[in-house]
Amino acid sequence: MLYKCKIKKLDNTIEEAVLIEINGYELHCFISYCPFKIFENQFYEVELSYEIFNDYILDKSTSNIGFRKIDDSFKYEITAELKNNHLTLQNIQFEEDEYLINYPYLDNCLVTLTVDRISVSFIREIQAA
Repeated sequence: MLYKCKIKKLDNTIEEAVLIEINGYELHCFISYCPFKIFENQFYEVELSYEIFNDYILDKSTSNIGFRKIDDSFKYEITAELKNNHLTLQNIQFEEDEYLINYPYLDNCLVTLTVDRISVSFIREIQAA
């Protein structure tokens, strides 16, 4: 899915790191695709995805829906509704993950997934509304 985001801060140390605001959430993301120059306080159409490098940790949750940053890294706990192999947080939906099909007993439940990073792909610049 495509989302409108605002760049809050570009990282001076890690070129691929960016702080964005999307649908009310501030996320420290890894830039996985960006074919043009981007600027702070500008709006862009983006796609979000997550990456898990090692252990796939998915548990039923009683926490509030949202993102919880883990330490000073790209790592997050994502608490969302699992529905038809998609994670949905209010108006943010992560595309189908092939591993989520291994958890049919958690379908229609609130779950927490630990991810190593949230990646952002910049599609195009858009005008502020």
